[in-house]
Amino acid sequence: MHISIPKTIVKYIDGKAINTYSIIEEIGHGGFSKVFKAVCDETKLLYAIKVTSLDEFSKDNIQSLYNKEISILSNLNHPNIIKLFDSFSDNYNNYILQEYCDGHSLKHLIEKRGKIHESEVSKIINQVVEALIYLHENRIIHRDIKLDNILLSSNGVVKLIDFGLSAQLTYDDERRHTFCGTPLYLSPEVICTSLNGHSYEVDIWAIGITSFILLTGHAPYEPSTTSDIYNLAKTSNIKFPSDIKLTFLAKDFVKSLLQFKPDNRPCAEELKLHPFINSQSYSPHSHKRVSVCHSPVFPENPISKFEENTDPNKNSNKISCFITRYCDCSEKFGVGYKLSNGSIGVCFNDSSRMLMNESCSQIYYWAGYQDMNPVLLSLDETKDSKRVGIIKKLSQILSKSPAKEQKTCYSLTKLSHVKYIFKSPNGDIMFRLDDRNVQVNFVDGKKLVVLYSEKKLALTLSKSVPETLIDIKDMSHSSEEYKRYQKAKAILVEYTNN
Repeated sequence: MHISIPKTIVKYIDGKAINTYSIIEEIGHGGFSKVFKAVCDETKLLYAIKVTSLDEFSKDNIQSLYNKEISILSNLNHPNIIKLFDSFSDNYNNYILQEYCDGHSLKHLIEKRGKIHESEVSKIINQVVEALIYLHENRIIHRDIKLDNILLSSNGVVKLIDFGLSAQLTYDDERRHTFCGTPLYLSPEVICTSLNGHSYEVDIWAIGITSFILLTGHAPYEPSTTSDIYNLAKTSNIKFPSDIKLTFLAKDFVKSLLQFKPDNRPCAEELKLHPFINSQSYSPHSHKRVSVCHSPVFPENPISKFEENTDPNKNSNKISCFITRYCDCSEKFGVGYKLSNGSIGVCFNDSSRMLMNESCSQIYYWAGYQDMNPVLLSLDETKDSKRVGIIKKLSQILSKSPAKEQKTCYSLTKLSHVKYIFKSPNGDIMFRLDDRNVQVNFVDGKKLVVLYSEKKLALTLSKSVPETLIDIKDMSHSSEEYKRYQKAKAILVEYTNN
């Protein structure tokens, strides 16, 4: 890659020189660009200028990647994401004027030090996750998170850079199918195009690889081909070097990210719950709220929300989470339930709710309906001992095995839980989950599961696993499924009116 760069770069508008930037030194390079440290002669402020030769634009996709990076960066404003100030061109090059970071990339840090102490890795990754939460909230997948693209300033502030491969989604369930990224950091679903595309989870996988390298000083595997990467990633058998002492929390954090199935990886918000990067949140006495940023959504018009059209191409034939058993103690404290993933939950009469994970090692508590951020509790909690005692008892009632203290299990799963429960006058009970799916257990022993995003439903016996999904729009008005669906909507309307 040859880029002819003058000693001074001048920005012109209508033939008039506006700003002049003097090049100091080269500080980085990528596949088709170089990055220089420069000073503005007028303001004396330092900048990083990313330079791309106009000749490179004749190559496939380069101009598209360049324009996309500018489009995405120009709309971002986060302390852990590099800022874009300007972009312009001359007769030779295109220039992107960015924030200057007076540090180095994590790749430089690893090359210099070999590995990094856990406490430092925790602080670094915590900031990367903050940036990722912001990106995913804005429906942006970075798709090239790696050591080279994470800068660490002299005062310890992380900056995520290089958005040339990023994707801006139009809706949350959209899937992308482009094979792109750096081989070592590629997730299985990117490599294997038959896995129905990819989404935000590719960034989670990349953080897992990045964390492993930071903690150990080398990659979890040294593949020579993408086939090797796929085969190694598929086993999910990440082996940590025996000569490096790592805590259980550090290993568990990495393993939770490097799950072969994308759905088994925590989302960016859920990463903040892990004690490795947010140790204060795990203290049973601190009651620090962790940042889970799902906005509470309650339908103004429940019928239209049931039938709202989202992704017409989405084809899901599996119900990931549903209620398998429940215990109605509403006259005393509320309703307890067990989910198909093994978690135990309870919706209390005062609108608070609690969830115990499937390993019976962690308890999440939301004090009110509008609370987005749960408090993370332990099984020996004293402040909320009464509620903790209730969910432990429910675990004994609803599960074959009682809750046991398992201090060595922190693996993250999706925090699926019931957000509220409503009983109709005739005894039908409706569960509304956090992902807006709805389950209704009817008094005659049948249950209806309505998938909000997929716009599908399943009707089965209460003790059976719902398997056959039907498109709501294709239902016959004379079918039992349609009649049950109408009853479910009527229950939801009754709830909103009350």
